[in-house]
Amino acid sequence: MSFNSSELRPELKGDLDANRPKIIWKKGPFIDSIDLYVDGQLNDNYEYLTNDSEPDYIDTYPMPPDVASVVYRYKGIYRIGDEQVGQFSDPITITVKRQT
Repeated sequence: MSFNSSELRPELKGDLDANRPKIIWKKGPFIDSIDLYVDGQLNDNYEYLTNDSEPDYIDTYPMPPDVASVVYRYKGIYRIGDEQVGQFSDPITITVKRQT
């Protein structure tokens, strides 16, 4: 089976797991892992979050203490071996509300 690695593009979905952001992604037959990036300020200033090799990923970074809710934006790009391949996913947003 052949494929064009430059056309690979993850499709991310978001959810909550125990009030933590859950990034849902699929691992294809040639994919080793995904690099995930987060933008917590919604200013297109993404920071590297993690490399995940087993879907799905739960972001355990603590919510800022002085807010009632926060919106996180995530994007990802696949890895084959040690190399990023293809294109970044479309961004997704996940809103987390403080539990009272």
